[in-house]
Amino acid sequence: MNREVNNLKSQLEEQERDADDSLKKYQNHIQNVILLLLLLLFLNKIINYFFEIKYSLDSHRFIDLNNQIDLITIANRILKEKIREMEEKVNYYENAYVDKSVLNKLESKLRDLECKLDLELSHKTRLQVYILKINNF
Repeated sequence: MNREVNNLKSQLEEQERDADDSLKKYQNHIQNVILLLLLLLFLNKIINYFFEIKYSLDSHRFIDLNNQIDLITIANRILKEKIREMEEKVNYYENAYVDKSVLNKLESKLRDLECKLDLELSHKTRLQVYILKINNF
């Protein structure tokens, strides 16, 4: 019986050692899990921090792009206004000034008419002189 008691004691001691080993392994696993959770929390904070920075940069970039769009829109309106003014000037000049070819034709007709007038005046003068000569005879 002593032998059996000793044998049971040794089994009990061995089982206690195994239980202690299992408990130590369990505690190590729990510590590892806690460390992993802490690491995950830390990484999550880092990711959130960089996301906030990126979001902040993206929002600044977005605002900058919107400002550029506003400036381009204003420049576009100014250019459209200048185009409208230039079109009005072109229309005015087209209506106010005669086409150069038409002007040349009219000037040519004017010179022709002046020549005809000179010719008629000289013919009239010759006729008057002729009438005077006839009346004097």
